[in-house]
Amino acid sequence: IHVYDVESGELVLGPLEGHTEPVNCVLWSLDGSQLFSASLDHTIRCWNSDTGESIGDPWKGHTDGVNYLSLSPDGTKLASVSDDKTVRFWDAHSGDPIDQPLQHDDAVNVVTFSPSGEFVASGGSDVSIWRVPWWDDSQKQVTTAFTYLQMPFLTVFIPAGT
Repeated sequence: IHVYDVESGELVLGPLEGHTEPVNCVLWSLDGSQLFSASLDHTIRCWNSDTGESIGDPWKGHTDGVNYLSLSPDGTKLASVSDDKTVRFWDAHSGDPIDQPLQHDDAVNVVTFSPSGEFVASGGSDVSIWRVPWWDDSQKQVTTAFTYLQMPFLTVFIPAGT
């Protein structure tokens, strides 16, 4: 992973080395102090954005390549999706898994938290909107499911949160 200054084109961080397969997604923490990366090596890594050092061990749980990451609006939780057909949640500070994974019918390409943090939209050949497991101690449930002819590569919520 290399991070460049967009104005000067100069390398400002990196190379960040540790993944053993290509990286599919990178995401900054809300305060910019950490960089998260998702890889085909089935792991997520957290990096110190000042030093470039890996913070802790790789986050393991997926059984296939990790495709995309999304940070909760409060910055405390990370969602990841994978070719293993799951959505997983992590504590963004410790890397500890949160609850059991949510299951799709096929590989999952994208995930996005709603502005309130109450829902995530995730998609592959099927797209679902889920209530997050920790919201009001509710049971995780698919609130809406859609099927598309082509796989989405982006999910978004409008500012109202819908």
